[in-house]
Amino acid sequence: MPAERDTIWQPPPELIADAALTRYAGWLTEAGFGRFSTYEDLWQWSVEDLERFWTSIWEVFDVPGSRSPGPVLASRSMPGARWFEGSTLNYAEAALGGGHADDACAIES
Repeated sequence: MPAERDTIWQPPPELIADAALTRYAGWLTEAGFGRFSTYEDLWQWSVEDLERFWTSIWEVFDVPGSRSPGPVLASRSMPGARWFEGSTLNYAEAALGGGHADDACAIES
């Protein structure tokens, strides 16, 4: 068993308050998905309730695409799980979008 180590860095409260994960947890509460007071609580929910977790991800991150009304996860078999069947997504738009100026550099060599 590894030896217990002292914490070498702790983010200040203002950094925690402004973190994307903190904002996401707050959004989950406001949107009625649940209240998660610790990272472990949120992680446990994300692996136990796959459909609601991935629904929240689609919604909170405003995934650019057309989501079908069908189930989020049509088949859980691995390999071969089928996610968001009937939905469409433009990967380039999702990867390169994000409110940047039209003339902003996307890839730099």
